[in-house]
Amino acid sequence: MNTNSKKDTTGKISFRALAFQALPEIWSYQILAGLLIMIPVSFLDNAVDAVASSPDTMFTTANLGRVISDWHFPVLLLLGALLSLIYLVTEIFGRILLNDDILSGRQEGTLKILGKASRSLGKLMSPAGILLILYVLILVPITGVGYSISISSSFSIPNFIMDVVYGNTLFTVLYITAVILLMWVSYRFAFVFHCMLLEGLSPKDAIRRSWQMVRDNRKKFIGGVLKTLAVLVLVQTLAYIILILIPNIILTYLAFAKKGVFALQAAAEDALRMRYARTTLCVFVISAGRYLYSVVMLLCSSYLLLRLSFFYRDFTTGAAESFPRRPKRARYYSKVIFIVFILALIFLGSMAAGAVIDDLEALTGHAEIIAHRAGGDLASENSIEGLEAAIEHGCYGSETDIQRTSDGYYIINHDADFGRLTGVALKPEEMTLAEIMELRIKDTTGNGAELKVPTIEEMLTVIKGREKLFIELKGATADHRMVDDIVQIVKEYDCVGDVVLISLNYDVIDYAETNYPEFETGVLFFAGIGDVAKLNCDMLLMEEQAATFSRIQKIHDSGKKAAVWTVNDEKDMKHFLMQNTDFVITDKIEMARKMQEELRNRDEYTVIVDWLNDLLDSVF
Repeated sequence: MNTNSKKDTTGKISFRALAFQALPEIWSYQILAGLLIMIPVSFLDNAVDAVASSPDTMFTTANLGRVISDWHFPVLLLLGALLSLIYLVTEIFGRILLNDDILSGRQEGTLKILGKASRSLGKLMSPAGILLILYVLILVPITGVGYSISISSSFSIPNFIMDVVYGNTLFTVLYITAVILLMWVSYRFAFVFHCMLLEGLSPKDAIRRSWQMVRDNRKKFIGGVLKTLAVLVLVQTLAYIILILIPNIILTYLAFAKKGVFALQAAAEDALRMRYARTTLCVFVISAGRYLYSVVMLLCSSYLLLRLSFFYRDFTTGAAESFPRRPKRARYYSKVIFIVFILALIFLGSMAAGAVIDDLEALTGHAEIIAHRAGGDLASENSIEGLEAAIEHGCYGSETDIQRTSDGYYIINHDADFGRLTGVALKPEEMTLAEIMELRIKDTTGNGAELKVPTIEEMLTVIKGREKLFIELKGATADHRMVDDIVQIVKEYDCVGDVVLISLNYDVIDYAETNYPEFETGVLFFAGIGDVAKLNCDMLLMEEQAATFSRIQKIHDSGKKAAVWTVNDEKDMKHFLMQNTDFVITDKIEMARKMQEELRNRDEYTVIVDWLNDLLDSVF
């Protein structure tokens, strides 16, 4: 009896030791599950792209009204739902079931776990189940708290909307209140999927059960989660310092040290070999560091979910002081071999990159600066003074907004009415030109000046032959008549080559491009699916989050130009100026010009390192 008891005790380990043994097993599950879903996910991705890029579709926020009424929209919704369910099964349901097996001592394989997870999807076919799906797809990415899946990890509120929110005290308060509420919902839903999968409850009952568990164990749960998060943040910070920050600092030192490796004056016949070795080393050190850091991040997220499963087990069956030991096949040595293998592949790839990356000019980027709302933050928005300031600072062009008055004239104004800038909450189409000329705009730079509302004719007079004017056809009056009128005005002022007609309304730009091909045109959008380069225009102007590297490349491959709006963050500014973007629209003109100058004066090494870091930021 004593012998059996002793044997049973030695077969048990603590949760911390179990987690150390089980994390490689969880990692193996993620790799195998990812391989198993690769074919269906690729098929659905291609199907989404094909439907969204079919003739007369090109699904974007600019032409949403045109495509939402035909068969493409429900098909895209169905395909998107299928993709979401696949990720839900593998990344949430499957991992919860695996964690339960680990804590219970079971040894079910990946296929069996995925089968059980798939059969649980039927529980989501209810109003409460749909609410849970929306919670995972939308609410979690917004708040950053709760279960998440990779397909929606990049979902967030567009920056231009957040600029409006933070620019208004009431909107800011409402937004913060909403985020706090969503965090409270995530807190309440902490164990909802555990209750569904492990207790067989319906989504509605699982929500109630989860809330009851959290409420009854509030102090222990919050304290345990905060302690776990603190440890994981520390681990991730150290990993970032060791794997990314320090290697970059060392490489920078080698680049600038007078006797550093990268500063050696090679003989002419050795110059190419030195450059190849230098590039190979840079690619390997930076790529390997990013890969190892991604492994650490993956293990940390896996540990957090395992810890959550431990809390669920603790709150339902009572605390367990020890757990069954995992088999040897789950130990770390096989995973270390796998990591070494990946690093070897990275090194081979680095050698190939060292031979390929020889056109540094292609890595530098040549984006032109466009001042947002005439002059950005150099002068009051959409003012003549703004145009002059933008020209003085060497901007390639200025973006402005036009709307039609009730008597058919065209004035410059961004908002739907004049309330924010003049205190008169009337719309341009509700006022005559004479009435609008009586208004005085508050100078947004704070110098106290009162400015009149400009007309499009005044702006054309200023920019003619000096810079490009990106005219956004704006608001309720943006229609075919506006296109016809603006084309006539621009021709009268002989400024056809000095303007670009742009709009958030694709129908308007499609009309302009079809009927006035001599004019350069562009479509503004902040989200899109499929090959947006097929839109009938000369230029695509994307909100920052929609301007991915692959999308910009597709736009250029189609012979069109790519612009990004509205880039006001320094890190984002560097990113888009380094990319092969044609135009960057910004309020921060001086910051943009300074960044542009710094990028142009970089040494060869820094160009390569910056390009690599920027590229890998979008991969890991």
